[in-house]
Amino acid sequence: MAGDESFSISPTRGEYYIFDKNYGRLVHSFFFPCPTEKGKGITVAPTAENNLLVGPTSEVQESRTDTSTTRRGLDDVAEGARSLVPSITPAMAITTFSGLRASADTGDFVIGPLDSPRGFVNVAGIKSPGFTSAPSIARRVVEMMKDALSDRLTFAPNVSFVPERRHIPRFESLPAEEKARLAAEDPRYAQIVCRCETVTEAQIVEAIRRGARTVAAVKIWTRAGAGRCQGGFCGPRVVAILARELGIPPEEVTRHGGHSRLLVGRTKDYWFKGAGR
Repeated sequence: MAGDESFSISPTRGEYYIFDKNYGRLVHSFFFPCPTEKGKGITVAPTAENNLLVGPTSEVQESRTDTSTTRRGLDDVAEGARSLVPSITPAMAITTFSGLRASADTGDFVIGPLDSPRGFVNVAGIKSPGFTSAPSIARRVVEMMKDALSDRLTFAPNVSFVPERRHIPRFESLPAEEKARLAAEDPRYAQIVCRCETVTEAQIVEAIRRGARTVAAVKIWTRAGAGRCQGGFCGPRVVAILARELGIPPEEVTRHGGHSRLLVGRTKDYWFKGAGR
C-alpha cells in the first residue's frame, strides 16, 4: 500500500439472496437486527425495483478475488432473515450472489495523505456507508490533493463535465401513450426482449451505444435478465444483439469480460463433426 503499513485490509465476503418481485411487498421498510462488531448483520430490504434483498454475511477470507457463494453462508442469510421476517424462505429466491468488502483493521474509514510518496491519498476501508459518503469523501480528497500538490499542479473545475445524463427510458413504467409514441418513432421499442422486466430491443441497443459491452453490463443498464428467469429466455437474444451491434461473432460475447464467454460454437457444427467420426 504505497509503503503505508499503519493499517491492513482483509477481504470480507458478503452473501445475498434476491427474491422475486412477488415478494417485494412482503415488507415495506428496511429490517435490521441489532448491529454487532461485524457490522449491521443480515438485513431484509425492499429494492427500488420491488425485489427483496436479503443479506449480507460477513466472513473474512484470504482470497481477494473469490466471490463465490457457499452453502453455509446462504444458510446463515436464510436463518438471519427468518429471525426478522419468519415467513421468508429461500424457495422464494430467484438468485444469489456475493461480493467482497475491503475491511480495514482500524474499524473506520482510512482517508488521508501520506508524507511519501507525496500526493498519495489513502481512501480505504470504506464499506457500505461509502455509497452515501462518496460525494463528501471526494470533496475532502480534492482538498487534500490541493494542499499536497498546489505548488506542482493547477486545480480547476472541468467545465466540460456534464453532471447529469439522459436516462434510457424505462419502458415498463411508461404510460401507454408514451409507449406507443416511442414504438412509432423506433419500432425496436415494440420488440420485447426480456419479458420478466419488459425490456425492449431499443433499450438494449441504446445501452450498448453508451458503452455496455457484456451481458452483465446490459443487465445493469437495462435489467434485461434481472427477472425471475434470470436470463433463461432473453439471454440468447441479448447475446445476439450484442454480437450484431458490436460486429463480433456471438462466440466472442462474454458475460462479464475476460474469459467468461457464454458460447463455444454452433451446436450443428459440433453435431456434424461428431457424426463424421
